[in-house]
Amino acid sequence: MLWGLSKQGFLKSSKGRYGGFLFPKDAKTLADIIIAIDGDKMFKGCGVGLAYCSDINPCPIHNEYKTARSLMYNIYKKTTLNQFTEKNHETKFFLKRE
Repeated sequence: MLWGLSKQGFLKSSKGRYGGFLFPKDAKTLADIIIAIDGDKMFKGCGVGLAYCSDINPCPIHNEYKTARSLMYNIYKKTTLNQFTEKNHETKFFLKRE
């Protein structure tokens, strides 16, 4: 996964004994990364996963989900990886895999 993000320009990689992955200086948004990994279905798809859901033929939660989806996209589009790490630079945190 990290290699794929590196190939798409979201991370920089270096080889060797002290190699690893780094965030590049240019600001990539969380929305850009989500779209690169999962596509844009999170920001365009139906809230319950129906293929036929649309403004013309809505599912029961269509209007509410459309509003929530738009708010979520705007939050992720405004938040860069650099902001995420800067805000938490004093707090050590880890993503735990189950």
